[in-house]
Amino acid sequence: MAYPQTYSPLALVGVADAKVANAERVIIRPMELVDLSEYGICVGFLARDQRVYPLNDNVFWFPKVVVAPPSYVFVYTGVGTQARTTVEGTGEDALVFHWGRATTVFNVPQLLPILVRREILAVGSQI
Repeated sequence: MAYPQTYSPLALVGVADAKVANAERVIIRPMELVDLSEYGICVGFLARDQRVYPLNDNVFWFPKVVVAPPSYVFVYTGVGTQARTTVEGTGEDALVFHWGRATTVFNVPQLLPILVRREILAVGSQI
């Protein structure tokens, strides 16, 4: 199934070094000035019908940080510290985040990152 392409100020490049502890990461590139706190990444499962279904309890939400092109956003699935750095060979800026997972996440080809944007949220209250 082909998904319709919609405009996003962030391009989800994909997962690098899947299944490799301390190296597995989701790579994103900003296409314009954007506040990352409007976005999150969840893990989806690619089913036989070629649809991707989000998995429960597998979400990373970005803190309030503004990024601009040309740069990279790396979300390592393991534990670590947020940092700003430059990409070796290109000199482009990079923001590094860590999901804080104890193990790698994208262990089979059917597990894929889904970039989500906070558009409409229904917030409940305790009753």
